[in-house]
Amino acid sequence: VTPSRAAITPAGRVLASILLVAGVATAPTRAWPACAALAAACLVVTRPRLRWLCGRVFLALFPIVALVVPVALHDPPRAAAIGARAVSALLIALGIASTLALASLPGALRTLGAPRVLAATIHSMLWQIEHVGDEGEVERALVIGAKLSITPRLAVRVNPSFDLKGSGMKMG
Repeated sequence: VTPSRAAITPAGRVLASILLVAGVATAPTRAWPACAALAAACLVVTRPRLRWLCGRVFLALFPIVALVVPVALHDPPRAAAIGARAVSALLIALGIASTLALASLPGALRTLGAPRVLAATIHSMLWQIEHVGDEGEVERALVIGAKLSITPRLAVRVNPSFDLKGSGMKMG
């Protein structure tokens, strides 16, 4: 019997991600088919939204390709195996990440013994990545939401216009 996502704590999911990704990343090069199968199984179990997954995979492929290309010049089969392991580790991490609410991450990291500053820094960096946008993004999100018959969840940050007296700085 497979436990439901709700039965596995966020700390348990983070720990599982760390262990699986570390195992795939350090597996022997010839084990890449098993690593790919593990990644596929992880995606089947976690069922991330395809658009969410594709957007993140696309961005993460650039550094993977940059690391694999020099190896490919001298040993193409080894480069393919290293690339397959790297992509497998990425898919496992993203699959498990798709099951976590961003707000639960600091508590999960603290439960696992991460220093408070590290947990807060990781949370802050991920929050910023998730909430970067431009002025037209809200309108695009509303149009897409209407087409999909859903209400998109949006975050708004307001930067007030004010002077920092005596600091030599002016904001706004």
